[in-house]
Amino acid sequence: MFWRLLALWAVSTAGAAVIEPFDELGGWAVANGVTRGGRVDLAPAPERPGRCAELSWQATRAPYLELHDGRPRELPETSTRLDTTVAVDLRCPTPRLLTGLGLRLLDARGEVFQLKLPLDLPVDQWATVRFHLTRELLKESWGDARDGVCDLPVRFLGFAVSFASRPAAGRLWLDQVRLLSTGTPVAVEQSLWRFDGREQWRVGVPPEVARLEPQASGLQVSLAASATERGVPLTETRFGPLAAAARLSLHATLVSGDALAATIRLRDARGEVFQFAARALQAGEQSVSWDLGQPLPGSWGDARDGRLDWPATLHELFLLRRPSPQPALLRLHSATLSAMRPALDSLQAELRLGHPLRLLLPGSPTPPELWLTTTAAAPQRVELEICWEGYDRWLPWSSQVVEVAPAGLAVALPAPPALGIWWLHVVVREPGGGAERELERSLAVMQPAGPTPGPASGFLFSICTHTERWPAAERALEVQAAALCGAKVVRVGPGWGACEPAKGQFNWAMMDELVSAYGAQGIEVQTLLGFTARWAAKPDKLAAADWRDWGFDAPADWDAWRNYCAALATRYRDRIRFYEVWNEPDISFWRGSLEEYLKLLQLAYEAVHAGDPTAQVLTGGFASADRNPAFIDGVVTRGAPFFNILAWHRHGTFDGFAKEVDGPLAAWRAKLQPAKPLYFNETAMWSQGGDERMQAEQLVKKLTFAWSRGAVGYTWYDLRNDGFDPHEAEHLYGMLTHDFYPKAIYPTYNTLVQLLRDKQYRRQLQLGPQRYGLVFANATEQVLVLWDQDDRGEPLTLQTSATAVQRVDLMGNRQTLPVTDGRVTVPCASTPLYLVLPDGAATVTIGAASG
Repeated sequence: MFWRLLALWAVSTAGAAVIEPFDELGGWAVANGVTRGGRVDLAPAPERPGRCAELSWQATRAPYLELHDGRPRELPETSTRLDTTVAVDLRCPTPRLLTGLGLRLLDARGEVFQLKLPLDLPVDQWATVRFHLTRELLKESWGDARDGVCDLPVRFLGFAVSFASRPAAGRLWLDQVRLLSTGTPVAVEQSLWRFDGREQWRVGVPPEVARLEPQASGLQVSLAASATERGVPLTETRFGPLAAAARLSLHATLVSGDALAATIRLRDARGEVFQFAARALQAGEQSVSWDLGQPLPGSWGDARDGRLDWPATLHELFLLRRPSPQPALLRLHSATLSAMRPALDSLQAELRLGHPLRLLLPGSPTPPELWLTTTAAAPQRVELEICWEGYDRWLPWSSQVVEVAPAGLAVALPAPPALGIWWLHVVVREPGGGAERELERSLAVMQPAGPTPGPASGFLFSICTHTERWPAAERALEVQAAALCGAKVVRVGPGWGACEPAKGQFNWAMMDELVSAYGAQGIEVQTLLGFTARWAAKPDKLAAADWRDWGFDAPADWDAWRNYCAALATRYRDRIRFYEVWNEPDISFWRGSLEEYLKLLQLAYEAVHAGDPTAQVLTGGFASADRNPAFIDGVVTRGAPFFNILAWHRHGTFDGFAKEVDGPLAAWRAKLQPAKPLYFNETAMWSQGGDERMQAEQLVKKLTFAWSRGAVGYTWYDLRNDGFDPHEAEHLYGMLTHDFYPKAIYPTYNTLVQLLRDKQYRRQLQLGPQRYGLVFANATEQVLVLWDQDDRGEPLTLQTSATAVQRVDLMGNRQTLPVTDGRVTVPCASTPLYLVLPDGAATVTIGAASG
């Protein structure tokens, strides 16, 4: 959400170039306006001097309107690099009709690019939407010259406005499109790698050639003697984008040996790989560096054109081992980037409150503070505008002028006043109203739902994660995060090839760690049986460039598959209860035939039960009903003797999920005689466009609906964003950001577990079309989960024998509602809410509609 901040104050144009003042209509028009029911006119700007553009619509027949300027104008700041911000002022009397605003640009080759942000406008007030433009953010494009790369310079084309539905009538005012100043350039130096336990380095050669060993003094690389010249590529999981006008410096010590050099390889925006000059490493401690604007001639990759297109990412840190009879020992200490950058870009912000997951827990002695640092050599004097935004409220803005030194500055913050997610909005400006930059960080105020001892009883509140991918410190944080929000099962595991890197040679270290670490928090591990280890793959697939060609195919060595499954179940007997046979075999994760999958399933079932007769074997969780129904039908009808639980996924929104559950999935379940349990063991929704509220609401709807349809458990995918790309779905599924800041869904999950973990599903209230009322209860308490999928905004009146009713929002905040003559009136909108009745036997029925 940090890149879509809506500033609710009057905006100065100081330090900004006005692209479009809207003082005349010029070439502005609505594309296909007559057909789609929209038009644009000049109008007096409400509550501000001058005129503005008024976009209006009558009975729109499309989910969006396109507002284009027939005279696209060049953005001069983009002639050599794309790293700038376009701002526009908006005002709408009915903002709930709007869902998004897309900025449209034309690149130098005529390709149209769009950057779309969600809209969360205040009612009938001016607000500013800012689009920060970089090549990595501009991914949606179309046109005859489409190649997905934004060629400079770019021209401003217009906007696209998206609607929540197709409203009968409405209007939106637009004013003052501005190109914000990038600010004063300063020399900056930032850490790129520390080569410590917070990074996950891998070496791309066999261990007998080179081995990595993290140490307190850096990453130690041991290289064997070599009679020939060899390359030793080193990669890290999270290489980020690099700037063109920068210098990369590597600090290392050659402890022993010789004949060693280092270089770097960059992958550009088109996927082309460039190599830089090799730097010889001398005995002892030293630094070597590369100018990132000067690669060597020659390149490789699918989009090879010989031009380094920015932004680029580091492809490899490459060691060149020349022939030598002596082994070598190299210790890598750090790497830094130095460049001239806008002063505000040198600022970095962290939210500190004494908890590594940024949780404000009851009794916490540490108040929140904003910790600001700068990578510039000199202190930076800036103006700050700061505000807390909660799930359903904004707190007042405050402002101050501060001086940020390289050593850092702590800015005291007030503690948020209620439970739930809180986003800290920070606008940083150069003094005098010049350039500005937006930052956002988050915390969650919550009473943790966990950890709780022992295995789960009843419904399985589960989370999928990839703990094995990350360094030890991050693995520990993931375990803590899953435990605190109340998860009782995690779907995790390193896979066949990692557990058995060579036939009969098992390495259980990572699996042992996961089972023990999660088990210590009362969390069970649900593991995946797959994918094919390379040594067990079909010989004709081993030469494939893509590992998935053999990894996602059936093994050639079926005995090895059976032995692996049996060894796993035997080792973790009574410690792992759930084994899933492959992932989403109805789509591209499985490249074998139906017959091969049925054999895979049968062998796994028999082997697991031989190792642990109490274990539960799941089918591979099917992705959806419509991708490969014949395959699913074959597994359900022919493979039924060889699984205990039917596993299902289905990502996306509630509407599609509900139709599938009550439709084709229900039909397949009916074929299973006797019936088998259903487990939604990977199903979620990404926070598309930064829309964390939508993601949180989908969790509540999908989980409670799945439970009401007989599921034994529900696994949210996943615990943590896989990266930082706001346009990559895999980087947006998490309950936490990749750097462990909570998203709205994290306290939502926590509240859900607190209210429902000791309950059973009772019934669904009949509230009419698209209204859901799901009742969960135990002997002493009932919880109703209510929402209106059509968001009609009409309250409900319920009749109840309960004498007290509490309304609980998604964040866990409680409000006592009056019960008069056995009736209570409650809101019912698209955002779910909970009603808590402190009487497990209380009656609840629908009363007369409230006025």
